[in-house]
Amino acid sequence: MISGQQLISEIHRVPVGTSRFRRAIEARLAAGCFCCPVCHHRAIELDDQALRCRNCGSAYAMLDGILSAMSLAENDPKKAIQTFWDELYQAAYADDNAKLSREQLINLLPNLEAMFRARRHLAVVEMPLSRLKGAEVLEIGCGNGAHSAMFSYMFGARMTSVDITASRVLATSRKLDLLSPEGEHLCMQADAESLPFSEATFDVVYSNGVLHHTSNTEKAIDEVHRVLRPGGQAVIMLYARHSFQYWISSVIGHGVLKAQLLRGRSWLGRSTEWMAPAPQKVFNPITRVYSERGIRKLFRNFAKVEIRKNSFQWRLIPGLEPLLERTLLRAAPKFEGGRLVYGVPFRAESSVELWLGRHIGFGLNIIAKK
Repeated sequence: MISGQQLISEIHRVPVGTSRFRRAIEARLAAGCFCCPVCHHRAIELDDQALRCRNCGSAYAMLDGILSAMSLAENDPKKAIQTFWDELYQAAYADDNAKLSREQLINLLPNLEAMFRARRHLAVVEMPLSRLKGAEVLEIGCGNGAHSAMFSYMFGARMTSVDITASRVLATSRKLDLLSPEGEHLCMQADAESLPFSEATFDVVYSNGVLHHTSNTEKAIDEVHRVLRPGGQAVIMLYARHSFQYWISSVIGHGVLKAQLLRGRSWLGRSTEWMAPAPQKVFNPITRVYSERGIRKLFRNFAKVEIRKNSFQWRLIPGLEPLLERTLLRAAPKFEGGRLVYGVPFRAESSVELWLGRHIGFGLNIIAKK
């Protein structure tokens, strides 16, 4: 948690007032949705500047239409996580987001859904889209906000969106505000390992490619289980150990040929995630990969767990994709909706790539029922 005086430098404190933001908080308070991530007490009250825990005195500061429930010392290893993901946001998304209008966003969202369907993505295959209307949905690691925006605007979910990085929370908040100026969505800066929500608050918890970047993934999955209602679903993607991308691209390509293995436990993080054209100056501190056995151990507290593997692309083989784009993939469309999640228009996988993804893909798509 952060105290009322500890503010993130790039965000200015604003009074809560009687805004849509305050109404969203009050509705959740009335439903008993909040608990203190420090002492886990539910004695939370609202004033003009913060949500405060009456039990231990910790406070959630109100910052530009988001809540911040973070408390990190300057030497906390999670500061490096925040720094990397903020740097990637600024390099890949910030300029495009600053120019994005409501009309453009509304026009891009159906194309984003079409891209997800063409890619057989977690967001449309595992996510129970037909049951989202009116459902309480938590997204952990909301990133640029595209997934939360789609679930909210196109499928009627009541979104709570959290991320450890303030700039990404603000990007999500702006999109949801553009789409629904009077909506009950809530965007928060929060730690996946210590969520500021009461037990049994959400119908669905969604997280796409995020929790393998946390300091303690097992603790984060336990938090997902805690905040889900009985019968609720966790819809989560984690990286696959037994995949082309891990063994060939990462271990051989980066680990051996580029000597990243010499960097110790952080080598895999340094070798993944940068997707911006700008030169990389900071590096991802943590990436983990899992076998299906490891996934079932992580989700041991859930009543039922289903796993589907996907995600293989020709770009993983150096030089092959440019060649194919001049020949077999010359007419392959690029989805403009990809701008919302990748920063640029994006080509969906071909049928061959989709088939290979089922066997050597990097994504383990998980449905876990509480």
